Amino acid sequence: MWAVAFLAEWCGFCRRFAPQFAQLVVPSAHFAVADLSNEENPLWERFGVEAVPTVLVFRDGALVLRADGRLGEGLDRTDLERIRAALR
Repeated sequence: MWAVAFLAEWCGFCRRFAPQFAQLVVPSAHFAVADLSNEENPLWERFGVEAVPTVLVFRDGALVLRADGRLGEGLDRTDLERIRAALR
């Protein structure tokens, strides 16, 4: 299991979400952060990220959950609970 958070330094919602993401502790999961501060980063297109923060959860290489940040809102507690549930 992998949870990958796509964040950007210039994003206030990302700065608010990053500590919450860092506190997700699931023994069987791995966590990574992809820095999308540079809008030319090819990961934007490769993973279809349209807004940050966005979190993708993979199991055995397959995408099992996508939590896309909402413009003007980011991600909320409900999104965090969905991510946590997908990692179990």
